[in-house]
Amino acid sequence: MLDFCRVSGAIRCRLFPTTLRKGAMAWYQSMSPESVSSWKDLTEQFRRHFTASRRHPKT
Repeated sequence: MLDFCRVSGAIRCRLFPTTLRKGAMAWYQSMSPESVSSWKDLTEQFRRHFTASRRHPKT
């Protein structure tokens, strides 16, 4: 099993799409290759896109 934490950012960027399904994969495929410059950049864009800005009720 691959230890994802120990691989370089470039390899993480290559592996990332293999973890995606449905809406996340559609989002990833809609991105232009020039829109991502690093692993940090990719993760920030992913979080911005998929993190809801609204508050969730407490349970």
